[in-house]
Amino acid sequence: MVWTNIYPVLVSGLVAVVAAFILRWIKPKAKIIWSETHIFCYLITPDDPDKLAGNLWTRSMFVQNVGKETAEGVEIIFNFKPQLFNLWPSLPHTTELIPDKRFVIRANSLAAKEWFRIELLSEHEPPDLVRVRTASTGEALKVDMVPTRMYPKPILFLIVLSMYLGAFSIIYHTISYAFMFFGS
Repeated sequence: MVWTNIYPVLVSGLVAVVAAFILRWIKPKAKIIWSETHIFCYLITPDDPDKLAGNLWTRSMFVQNVGKETAEGVEIIFNFKPQLFNLWPSLPHTTELIPDKRFVIRANSLAAKEWFRIELLSEHEPPDLVRVRTASTGEALKVDMVPTRMYPKPILFLIVLSMYLGAFSIIYHTISYAFMFFGS
């Protein structure tokens, strides 16, 4: 008798908790990724043989918000201050040298799908990117990036169409075999 009164309350409470977890899981979030796209050392040889040859280093990094929400308080932290740096496309930012001599570039926000590159130029090896973080989501994810071939749009369309047809074929045959073995 008591369980018949409590059972609907327990079920509705459980449904509410499960719904809350599902809504939290599918809620749009910011997600920052970053990658070092290249580092290169140019050997500069002067025309005058009396002058010494030198090196010119370049390093390039890529930062992007791949999430569906704006990332607030983006910080890019380098090992030390680079000799020269550039952000492209240009975005409002501030720089700071923190007490342990790390160099920080701060951007107020990075919208969904927005990206920028950081280009470093130096006579000596440029600093390593130590950390990328945001105030809203914490540590950014480092990903590997490599150059890849770009295919024409008709070819990409055929590849995607083949994938969808294959997925639907697998679902169809799975359901038809299930009915064949277990009956209707």
